[in-house]
Amino acid sequence: MRRITEYDGLVYLSAVALREAMKAALVAVADAESPSPRYKNVSVADTYDLLIGLVDRATRFPVLPYTNDADALFRALPKNVVRVGPRDCRIATSAVASGMAVVTANTQHFAQIAEALPELRSVDWRTVG
Repeated sequence: MRRITEYDGLVYLSAVALREAMKAALVAVADAESPSPRYKNVSVADTYDLLIGLVDRATRFPVLPYTNDADALFRALPKNVVRVGPRDCRIATSAVASGMAVVTANTQHFAQIAEALPELRSVDWRTVG
């Protein structure tokens, strides 16, 4: 939270990351509502609370769009890099196309992507003072 406050107005939520989180929350709701949910100890109400919490938190930040420029960078990536994580690659190309850095704890994937996309800047706020 300190970092987010420190960079007030400069922290964006990637549209790709938002899609991932929304999809997971919606899958959780659908599963809980199904006749035979995978997780018997999670109520439908809990999953709706999860969805509402996600929306509340996500709307605190402007959303970084996934642009045609980002998509062109993505399509130029080697297939072996895309296999590392297609959505991570889309997040990376969005950041590069927008001149932004990626804040992530997933340093391993983003380091591999940076080998093919040297303009990519990423930082792990857990390890930076």
